[in-house]
Amino acid sequence: MPLAAAVDWSYQLLSEQARRASRRVSIFPGPFTLQAAVTVAGPAAGQVVLDLVNCSLLAPPRTGPDGRPRYVMLETPISLARGYLAL
Repeated sequence: MPLAAAVDWSYQLLSEQARRASRRVSIFPGPFTLQAAVTVAGPAAGQVVLDLVNCSLLAPPRTGPDGRPRYVMLETPISLARGYLAL
């Protein structure tokens, strides 16, 4: 199974809330904080971000230069989520 198909399959298994949050955080060009995710995806984004990490659609957080944890979406999930934004 090609990587894009596997990511799409995982994406389709998400709840609508998680798919929406995935599309919204895909706008970030690089690492983002949980607060930034909440700003673009709504108050429920905190739990959804953790779900996206568990589904391997977001990388686990790494400490940023300011000491705050930052998440990052890898290129294949970004392309998929942005594709769904265009629909």
